[in-house]
Amino acid sequence: MKTFSAAQVARSIGMSPSAFAMKFARDDWRLFSNDRPENGHAHSFTLGQAMVYALARELAGCGFSSHDAFMIALFGLEQSSADAMTTGVGEIFNEARGRTYFAAYHEGTIGEFFFEDGKLSHLFSPFNDGSEKRRVTVIDLTAIRDRMIASLEGQSA
Repeated sequence: MKTFSAAQVARSIGMSPSAFAMKFARDDWRLFSNDRPENGHAHSFTLGQAMVYALARELAGCGFSSHDAFMIALFGLEQSSADAMTTGVGEIFNEARGRTYFAAYHEGTIGEFFFEDGKLSHLFSPFNDGSEKRRVTVIDLTAIRDRMIASLEGQSA
């Protein structure tokens, strides 16, 4: 599985490497494992892991706190990936099924992703459960992934 450096991930999501590092220093974001890099080697990230950081950045730009945005992205993508039987955290649906979107609910700070197959399936189902969820932010994960891949392919380590 191909991995990317922190600097590559930072640039692919529109951040400077120092701003990316500050998210971890301030405990807004977390690494995906407790593993320490081997002597002198930096952390590396999979595309799926980078997707979580990209989504967290997008959510923070939509009014979520940086920490909440990360937790919503992490658990929303992790749970939705398991439910959808995709291949892992941050993996999105095959485009043959349509574009993949992520819905983040401001009340209760939860999120989930879904695919569009000619209609926005599932989008309003969370509002039909009798809860007080009234605000939703919807983000196009397919577009984020495509931008990230284009950026990562254009970078050198």
